[in-house]
Amino acid sequence: EPIRHKSEARSRTSRLTTTDPEPTATALVQLIRSDGATSSLLAVKTGVSRINAEFVGARQNDGHEFVRELLHSIHKEINRIQSKPKYVEMKDIPGEADHEAARRWIAYSKTHDDSLVYDYFGGFLRSVTKCGACGHRSLVFDPFLDLSINLHSSVYSGLAKMNEFESVQVFKCEECKKKGVQSNRQTVVVEWPRVLVIHLKRFSQSGRKDAAAVSYPLRITKDDAA
Repeated sequence: EPIRHKSEARSRTSRLTTTDPEPTATALVQLIRSDGATSSLLAVKTGVSRINAEFVGARQNDGHEFVRELLHSIHKEINRIQSKPKYVEMKDIPGEADHEAARRWIAYSKTHDDSLVYDYFGGFLRSVTKCGACGHRSLVFDPFLDLSINLHSSVYSGLAKMNEFESVQVFKCEECKKKGVQSNRQTVVVEWPRVLVIHLKRFSQSGRKDAAAVSYPLRITKDDAA
């Protein structure tokens, strides 16, 4: 039975077996209850290695990628959706308000991904692309379990910068059908998670790491991130 609440996690057996249908989730519960015992840490790593071979062995790997794989691994094990419905392409509806479109996309997403992981870490992004030729607005919504933001002096500045418009080249406008048009795109968070995981982009395109200090709050509100 999938973990649906903290009380259920506490009542889990502490024995990890190869036949456990939720090995990574069980290992994480063990880790929390063991105060970081080495054996429990290795069990969590083994669980992630099952879905991404890059984490097999003792090689150095990216911490951000590990966290992403950990969350996805646990989500797959405890997803409440046992049989996913057939994929349906989500399209813009003429005259539909942005908040109504968001509600529709989020509802559809939950028919495929619905777990304790998304209950706490899941949020939604909205990307609005405005065609540079005809002005047509195209909406796309994407779920996320973490946000990657550019490095700034504070997390607030990084989140604010993320909301700024960027210039993009549209492959083909669905309205005027023109290709390769230089357009504007803005990405904003329309549904914030209870627990926000932030990844700071410290490496430049040349591979150089910026070790500058970044201030961050332990708690953040929706107004703070606007």
